[in-house]
Formats: sequence, C-alpha cells, structure tokens
Amino acid sequence: MLFAGVDAGGTTTRAAVHAADGTRLGHGAAGPGNPAAHGPEAARLAIGQALRRALDGVDPSLVAASVAGVAGGDDAFAATLGRTWAECGIAAPPRMVGDVEVAYAAGTAAPSGTLLLAGTGAAAARFSGRTVTAVADGLGWLLGDEGGGFWIGRAGVRAAVRALDRPGDCLDHGGRHQGRMGPGLPYGPLVDLVSAHFGVTGGPRRRADRIVRLA
Repeated sequence: MLFAGVDAGGTTTRAAVHAADGTRLGHGAAGPGNPAAHGPEAARLAIGQALRRALDGVDPSLVAASVAGVAGGDDAFAATLGRTWAECGIAAPPRMVGDVEVAYAAGTAAPSGTLLLAGTGAAAARFSGRTVTAVADGLGWLLGDEGGGFWIGRAGVRAAVRALDRPGDCLDHGGRHQGRMGPGLPYGPLVDLVSAHFGVTGGPRRRADRIVRLA
C-alpha cells in the first residue's frame, strides 16, 4: 500500500510517493500549479508532470490514497485532478486541500496550533483537531498576500517604475551629483537592479515603459 502527495503552489509543484512506514519511494517536481494564477490547464499539466515523475519506477495501482494541496484550487479543479490521477494509473482521485493545510502538516504533527505562512504568498491560520478554524489573508497575489514574496517583488518594481516616470537631478548640499530622484524615491541601486533584471536600457521613460510591458 502506497500513498501519494502533491504540493502545488504559485512557483513550484512537488509530488512524492511514500510507503506506509513513511519511506519515500519517488519524488518529482515541475512548474507552477496554481490554477487561479496560471490557468487550470497549465496547472493541470504541471501537477501531472510532477506526479508522473514521482511515480517513475513505482506501480501506480498500489497507491491507495493521496492528497493534493493546491493553492488557488476549487471544486471544478478537483474534478480535473481526478482525471489526471486516472491518466497516471491511480484509480482513486486525490483529496484536495489548500496550501494552508499542506504548510501546517509540513511543520508539525500536532492536531491543533497556529500557522504563519510566508512564501510567494502570505497567510495566517488557526487549526483545531487538524481542521482550519480561522484564516487571515491568503487572498492571492492580486488582492492580498501582503508581505509575501510576490508582494515584495511587485512593491520593488513599482517603486522603480515610479522613480523612472518622474526623474529629476538630485544634488547634495555641496552641489555634488547624487543620481536621479523621483517623487521621494531613490533613483539608485533599486532602479539599477530592476532595470538589469528586466534587461532594459535607455532613457528613464523608455525603461519604465519596457519594464511595465515585461512585468
């Protein structure tokens, strides 16, 4: 009897197959598996790829139960996962849970406690008897997840673009050139790093426009 588990997030998807005693028999990874952020089809393909890699060399018919932790999943996507599991040779569909449940289970075996999740997204949750009883944030990259990795990255790019949008020469008290300034935002290391990351050059507005299109 074997068990399979999938952790599908906005950045990476990971899958593993374990024996009843906890021995890991297979592991696989693939790209983003969040259907809300990347679309159901792209997420399904990533999850299926990770699961197939984890099942390499393992008889899928021996998998008795499985759990899929999917950020951004819903009931419709749960049905999609059932078809993907069948394509991989696993008869029973997975029990789908959210990424909050996966993160809590990864951190402790205690049935009750509190989780602070700070990754690509961000959330806090309270558990009682392995059941989520309260959640704060975890609302996704577009409207929430404040303080998460995506939120931090977007804030940096936004600050750089705003600085490039309204540049002006800045001199220190001795009249020495200190770089370029936006409305209270430094046109310095942050703008340079963002510009280098996106590979943009040229004048300030040209760089700002290119960064916006690429982001």
